[in-house]
Amino acid sequence: MPGASSSKPMSILCKGFADIDKYTQGFPQNVVPGRTLAFKIAKKCLPGPYTFVLNASSELPKLCLQDPKTKSKSCKARKTVGVRIPRHPVTSALLELLDRPLLSTTAPPNGRFSSDDDDDDDEAQPQDPAVMSDKFGDGLAFVIDFGITQNPPSSVIDLSGPLPKLIRKGAGDVSLWLDEAELGDDEDENDDARGW
Repeated sequence: MPGASSSKPMSILCKGFADIDKYTQGFPQNVVPGRTLAFKIAKKCLPGPYTFVLNASSELPKLCLQDPKTKSKSCKARKTVGVRIPRHPVTSALLELLDRPLLSTTAPPNGRFSSDDDDDDDEAQPQDPAVMSDKFGDGLAFVIDFGITQNPPSSVIDLSGPLPKLIRKGAGDVSLWLDEAELGDDEDENDDARGW
């Protein structure tokens, strides 16, 4: 992915919970005492518009980046990874054909993969395959054209720490995961939101 760095958040599209179990340490057993277990909530809302940040397992491949100046590669293990089980039929069908998850990123509407992207890339933008191919052509191996879509971003919930944390409020009911006190204004203050 052009312009990506080893610190950029990474997420994978999974075909089911078996992939999540393999590439992460799973959903935490009891994030908040007295609340329904995270796994039970996830079973009810996935596939769906949620990305969960979980602790990575040793099965997650190391991210290898090549320095364009020296052509040398440096590899780094990830401590966390975002996971999604998408609902879209084309994406689901593609994942069924593969034996592993797909690395996923959000293509910003302004065409840049950098930390200075505009804030408007969190809103649903029409995604035209022809425009994406023209804009990102050199950085893409292929484009699957299933028409112009307008997909709102997923809600991103970090379950890698002692308490759930809202990274980005998007599609999906976040009150399943966090109560009013936990919601606060974190999503507006968190710089990580743009990376997912």
